[in-house]
Amino acid sequence: MAMGKTNRTTVNRIIASVLTVLLAGVGLAQKAGQPAAIDKAAILKELDKLEQAHQEKATTEMKVLWDSLIKALTNKKNLLSLYEDAIYATRFEGTKKDNTEFKKWKNAQDDALKSEDFLTALELHANYLHLTYLRANAEKEDKLNEALIQHVFKAWAFENRYDTHQKIASELLERPINQGLLSKYFRLGPKLGGPQEGEKPKEQDKTWEWNPANTDGMLDKTVLPFLRKNKNPALIPLWDKRIANETTRIKRMGLNNSANKSIQQVLPRLHWRRAADLVLLGKEAEGITTMIALLRQNTTHPDFSKFVQELRAILTGENYYATE
Repeated sequence: MAMGKTNRTTVNRIIASVLTVLLAGVGLAQKAGQPAAIDKAAILKELDKLEQAHQEKATTEMKVLWDSLIKALTNKKNLLSLYEDAIYATRFEGTKKDNTEFKKWKNAQDDALKSEDFLTALELHANYLHLTYLRANAEKEDKLNEALIQHVFKAWAFENRYDTHQKIASELLERPINQGLLSKYFRLGPKLGGPQEGEKPKEQDKTWEWNPANTDGMLDKTVLPFLRKNKNPALIPLWDKRIANETTRIKRMGLNNSANKSIQQVLPRLHWRRAADLVLLGKEAEGITTMIALLRQNTTHPDFSKFVQELRAILTGENYYATE
């Protein structure tokens, strides 16, 4: 049946009305055959609101996650729970937490997860992530360095008590902190700075150690330069603790090539740098006497020529000392 003129008119009016509404909704209504002018100011204003809402949501989510890290650092049960949440989120994403694969993983790791060495490794990992985050957010240098020194002491104690080569602990301690499990869970990554996966460290990244268990790197890159800059007397007691820890490492190695290398090369190098810092602190006689004694005792040391150059610079008033 043919549509009546009245019905066709009604339908056309409805279609025209719908099109007008749709075009107006997307800002494309036309006037006299020309595109309507875009209200750029209004769009910019909306963009600001959308961006602000996004930032507020991201900040809220980050605060919730970060509060969970701070809470976990005060309680090992909470820390283990956080670790399991991170494993689930990064390895079993998109599945229910009671899924077979996650349960299988948890059951297989049950004994390891409850072991004191793993929990200590996890604590070191979480604590170093916290310190690295504080650094990225411009924490005061003196406060950060004091906390870093305490982390070094805890790492030394862990190293002397436990087998750091246990696989599950190694995953936490032998990977750059900005690429580690909790960093991925908190989606921190580039926010922490440092080389991302496949990248080489940039110059500005070399003042911070990225491995949460490399205490030598923490001391050489951050702590010692800070103490030297401030001519802090704490340098020498810290050197004494470091040398004592290295001696313990050597004893733990037993009689092998690594131990011999440490005795012949590493320990003399540490004693040399301690002596150089004595000179820096104004104890020239003690520092220089130690240096000349070390040269007499270590004529075959790989750094012998470098040591001679440094001592000569000090004796001729160039105020040069070892900073490596």
